[in-house]
Amino acid sequence: MTLDADGETAPGPAALRRPNTYEGWGACIAANLFREDNAERPVVLYVDDETLGSMADFPSPEAAVASLTRVVARRLHAHADNIFSPILSEALLWSARGKPDIPPFMPAIAVAIIAAAHMASEASMRSTNYYRRFRELLALEGRGEPRGYSETFPLLWRYLAEWLDVVQQRRLGRSTIAPGAYSNIGYALSQTVMKRADRDRLGELFVALDLRPGETEVDGAELLAAYQAWARTAPLSRSAKSAATRPECAPQLQAILETELHAWDGNTIDEEGNRVAGVHLAIEFSPMEIYLIAERPRGFPSPLTGTTLTGARTMLRSSVAGWYDPLGESVGHALADGLSLHADGFVLRFSPPDVIVLRQDQMVGAWVSAREVQPNVVHCTLVKEAILKEVCAYLDRYAEAGWEAMPPSRKLPPGWTLIRSVAIANPPDSPVSDELAPLVPSVRGRVALAGGLPMAPLIPGTQSCYLVGGEPDVWVPRWTVTLDPTEVTVDGELVGSLAGGGRLRLADHDLPPGDHEVAVGSSRRHFLTLVPLAERSEREGELAHRLYRSEEAYALLPQSDPPQRPAGEQIWVTGVLVCGREEDLPQAPHEVVRLRRRAAEYRLLGAAPGQVAYPAAGSEPGWLRLPQVRLQASLFDATASFPVVWALWRWRSDGWWSGRAVTPLEPLFEPGPEVDEKERTAWADSFAVDVHVRDNDIALWSRYRRSVGLPS
Repeated sequence: MTLDADGETAPGPAALRRPNTYEGWGACIAANLFREDNAERPVVLYVDDETLGSMADFPSPEAAVASLTRVVARRLHAHADNIFSPILSEALLWSARGKPDIPPFMPAIAVAIIAAAHMASEASMRSTNYYRRFRELLALEGRGEPRGYSETFPLLWRYLAEWLDVVQQRRLGRSTIAPGAYSNIGYALSQTVMKRADRDRLGELFVALDLRPGETEVDGAELLAAYQAWARTAPLSRSAKSAATRPECAPQLQAILETELHAWDGNTIDEEGNRVAGVHLAIEFSPMEIYLIAERPRGFPSPLTGTTLTGARTMLRSSVAGWYDPLGESVGHALADGLSLHADGFVLRFSPPDVIVLRQDQMVGAWVSAREVQPNVVHCTLVKEAILKEVCAYLDRYAEAGWEAMPPSRKLPPGWTLIRSVAIANPPDSPVSDELAPLVPSVRGRVALAGGLPMAPLIPGTQSCYLVGGEPDVWVPRWTVTLDPTEVTVDGELVGSLAGGGRLRLADHDLPPGDHEVAVGSSRRHFLTLVPLAERSEREGELAHRLYRSEEAYALLPQSDPPQRPAGEQIWVTGVLVCGREEDLPQAPHEVVRLRRRAAEYRLLGAAPGQVAYPAAGSEPGWLRLPQVRLQASLFDATASFPVVWALWRWRSDGWWSGRAVTPLEPLFEPGPEVDEKERTAWADSFAVDVHVRDNDIALWSRYRRSVGLPS
């Protein structure tokens, strides 16, 4: 049962059906809206005629509304200065007692919401329209705001929010109550502009915008513009789509979007209330292997048993953060019909487009399908035969030279062609079909700064820094075609227009050093440019760049009047020479071994018992992502504190171990210094694993096995 009863709410317990008293209606409404199985989830108190009739099991919505409004009207004091004084007094007493049980004023709150629902579906968002419907429900004579409304209802709403979030500690749900731009009626409007089912789909918008939980860069105005564009084709209710187009709903919608993003946990939810994760296509080369792999967002269990639409059951486990292990489902069938795995409250889905772009994923160790290409990044592309000619024509025009369609292979799914080495630097100069949309480069799902010559921030965590003359490019996503205007301004000055998305080079506009603001519609991005400080070194004719050490990182020194020699925590770089105190210079590791990224697990072994290390691939160097470089980091440098003899790795696809000798040292029988029993055991157990080593390393591997008492 959902909290807001969007037409799906089952009737409450028998004792709460067809209530005919004020207290009975309060218990019925609370039982349907506040439930322990919705702990921490946002509570949307959406109530209209149909949902009221459903939750109370009345023969018709009209009968339910008539019953509710009748008992609330009887509670009013028609001749008092505040006609709601009996309801207000009861609420004050309840609050003074510590809000111990369900709020006694829920029937009055429900009437306020129904009035807002009537207005949202029939007329514009104006207080006069709201009060007219409120008066009609309670048969109140007169016009405008009823006496005592502003004194009573805002307080009732605040009490309800406190009861949910503070007293109940969100055990029955999280409050979404907010006044928005309307101080009195905004509370009720906040529950009717967007139903709970519609709010549940906002995770899809946040994912489309490449937002992350706790995101602070995006503001409410930008969220609203994106929502209004997204809502046109999103799986939302008719009322939500209508509200997205009405200017008078904008303040309330913006408040809702900001509230939902603040509480978002990174998950998306479908129309049935299931948490949804994506299934991706993955490709490994040498040898080629194509398989399906599912995301594992936060909160998804491992193991997870999913059931296909045909009833087949599949158990998924996770050995890598953020991902389940490869699925055993047929890639060919999934490409033809899609794939959906259902578990208890969780769904994993694969809906393949006609053009599937893939790029390297360090955690998976393979090329993994993505929504669209990123600029200046090498991709693979799997293309359906029906659209292959159109794709090739597009790549001929916009892709960097060097891409090639692979010859047919029995390992490729029938009806699909694999294209390798696809790199696209710039978006097309004219609109493309929806089928080609994955080939339109984009940095993020919203306005972003990328490229240029970035520097470490002067203060860690602050705005991005760039060298003067190396300003970043402005990237605008395709959905901004719906914005009016789409001009790009820097510090208030117009520098170009990107209607329908694209890239604008700021380095061509001679920006002065200092702080800059980029504006595209309601989106704002900030960055800082600095003039590189280069000083004459002691060697004639050479330049020295001055850096300072901040914990483990180095940044450009902002000092304008440098000393003659490096001070403490400073270094000077002159060509290939580095000048500074020894303790300030980066220390080289004892051993560096280069390993491939696509393995699931790594192990480095030394000659002495206990010399074992477990390196991780980590992130690729930032300079590899610069537009001028356009390389992929298929290898990484692993380090150890001892001379490395063996490098072992376990393949993600089949679980087999492989290894090679790094340094041909004979095994030692004495452990290294400061080695505990656990490390000695791990070192010895490593040689008990079935490892595939190169032919010329077999003899040395056998001697190490014999050294720990294993047969060669």
